[in-house]
Amino acid sequence: MTDEEQQPEQHYGPNLTWGQIAQLAGILAVVLGVIGIVLSFQSVSLLTGAGRVWTGAALAIGGAVISLAVPRVRGWIKVMTVVLAIVCVASALYDEHQLNEKRQEIERIFIP
Repeated sequence: MTDEEQQPEQHYGPNLTWGQIAQLAGILAVVLGVIGIVLSFQSVSLLTGAGRVWTGAALAIGGAVISLAVPRVRGWIKVMTVVLAIVCVASALYDEHQLNEKRQEIERIFIP
């Protein structure tokens, strides 16, 4: 036998249990949700648009998807991330509505 055949298999990366993976996924989901809610409450204007708000909503939705995709994530984390995602999307839709109203107001002023 050669030396290569006698060596045990090497593991590339940490040996995590499913519980630890679920805990890390839950932490990641909450962090994404919090970052998303912070971004979704940024101010918008006609010049800058609502790109940051939609980015925040996308991050919050990603956190919710992660929490729902990993089976062992705690229930309250799943509920919290889904609620954060809903609030972020609602905020983004409201900002888009407000921007659309301002655009129409400017159109009425300059285009008779």
